Amino acid sequence: MTTPYDTLKEHLHQHEWNFESHDEAKIIRTGFSGDNANLNSSIVIDEDDDLIQCLTTYQPKVPELFRGMVAEFICRANYGMKIGKFEMDFRDGELRFHTSSAFLTGVLPDEVIRRVFGTNFVIADKYYPAFMKVLYGGYTPEDAIDEVENVVEKEADESEES
Repeated sequence: MTTPYDTLKEHLHQHEWNFESHDEAKIIRTGFSGDNANLNSSIVIDEDDDLIQCLTTYQPKVPELFRGMVAEFICRANYGMKIGKFEMDFRDGELRFHTSSAFLTGVLPDEVIRRVFGTNFVIADKYYPAFMKVLYGGYTPEDAIDEVENVVEKEADESEES
């Protein structure tokens, strides 16, 4: 019987995606090149809960001095976000973007995989410059988020007009 984890690996093979599989833990590690960054992701299949999760980690880790500012950045970015969330580990400064979706018991459709990946990769890449501006550009979290979200709104308006 094909498991959801097997389905995920087959999906990645069919789309010629480079990845490392960790079969015992049911984790796939991969990366992607976006418009703004090269990012690493882990895809986790939790067959007990019928859940697929994609976690894209930002580099560098957030220095302790900036964790309060990045926490504000996360709150501002997450507010109103319909799919996905930013998370930070206060212990070591790891920042990541997390998307997930439930699936029917034992059945992981390609469309669910595409949506979880696609949403994750687009949003993680889109917000990366804002994160870097908070760390290195002297931007406040509010200004960095406002800038990236205004770009998102502008692009959506332009696509509606065409």
